[in-house]
Amino acid sequence: MITPHQVLQLLPEYNDLTETTRNNVFQFVDTKLQKLQFKLTTSPYLPRQREDRLHLNHNPTRAIHEWLRQFPDEFRLGALTAALGLSYITHLEIGQLLDIVLSQFIEQVEGVAQTSRHGSYHLLPKHIKQRIRIIPLSEFAQFPDFIRRANISGTADTNCRPAETLQTFVFNSFQELRSIADHGEHTPYPDVSESAVKLIVNTLLDNFLMIVEDNSYSGTTATSDLHRLHQLTDVMFTSFLPQLKTAGYNLPKMYLLMPVATASAVKTIADRLSISEQSYFPVPPIVGHTFLRERDSFEAGLPEALQPLQAVVPTNVSLSERVYKTLEYFHDTYAYKYWESETAIATRNAINKKDVLYGYKNGGYAIATYSNCPNNSMPLLWYPHSESDNSQFIALFSRVERRLEHFSERSDRLADHIEITKRDSNHNLRSYLRGFYEKFLRS
Repeated sequence: MITPHQVLQLLPEYNDLTETTRNNVFQFVDTKLQKLQFKLTTSPYLPRQREDRLHLNHNPTRAIHEWLRQFPDEFRLGALTAALGLSYITHLEIGQLLDIVLSQFIEQVEGVAQTSRHGSYHLLPKHIKQRIRIIPLSEFAQFPDFIRRANISGTADTNCRPAETLQTFVFNSFQELRSIADHGEHTPYPDVSESAVKLIVNTLLDNFLMIVEDNSYSGTTATSDLHRLHQLTDVMFTSFLPQLKTAGYNLPKMYLLMPVATASAVKTIADRLSISEQSYFPVPPIVGHTFLRERDSFEAGLPEALQPLQAVVPTNVSLSERVYKTLEYFHDTYAYKYWESETAIATRNAINKKDVLYGYKNGGYAIATYSNCPNNSMPLLWYPHSESDNSQFIALFSRVERRLEHFSERSDRLADHIEITKRDSNHNLRSYLRGFYEKFLRS
């Protein structure tokens, strides 16, 4: 049985401490590891359930001990500091935060619809519930549980939930609109094209769109997906707005709900989407818990909660600098592959080493949820990721790579569909939609 004392013995600096300091450091580390043990016992890290070579879910103290042994002696203190700074968010905590953001969403809908306050989805008037469309921005494990907890029925029906994810909905929509722009009334599969247009209209027009995402740490992916949704809405409705409004239809109101996000991600999303009562997005993202750079990011310095570890080094030595040196070593030895060749991030954003030493957008966070570890967290926590062929190192919280933006082929195809759809060189799409709305408004 590996003990916290054995973990600390891996640090060359530990044996040089006085007995009193060693005891204080031990108590601090022991408390941190016990808390992590409790959280992982009640809510195991899902990506490690099938293959847990470090036994993280069963014995995190042993896992950290084995993980630290992979680092050279001089970098172990920096690595341990990063690991002890981890905020591990459990299944139950995500569920509670989802309840909070759902409640805030309902308040917003009730305000816009000018209806009395009911406080829960289940108690909303039927005519309001019929206008709510629910869709996860991307796949995340707790969405089905969220639907059950909120007592939201009907999500097997595409009238309520139009696609598995917003990314899928937007991709499929633009793919069919591009076919119409290419071929007009003579699309290869006219029934499919008509059904796709009906689904888009039924999802967006005069509705409240509840877009749920489990987290956002930089805002990059969420902003891209929501911007594409904005483009889709423009393509579908802008040219026909006078007729639609005369018939009593309004543009959709869209709300992004996230249990966890950083303040910088919220700002990025809000700035890009031009939040206002008149826009598609009437309020900033609705967030359950917000991480602050100045309080939670290692890039901003040593988080206050870890100050007791400063006793391990002399007063003239910065523990924050030790973390930086460890991250630099880890990038140069292992993590550079993620940014340079294993994903399309570097080719799309011209990333240099200094931009990603602390993680994507230099997040500097030590965050993992029960379902994944974001790449805005420090890479030494999550690299190698699930799709990596790197077998030289075993990650503590190996990241599941799932984002469309990180792999180029499908993203490039979507960009091509959007460009051709918006250009509509032969006015095929505009003509098709004009005919569609004439029938739609007569029905």
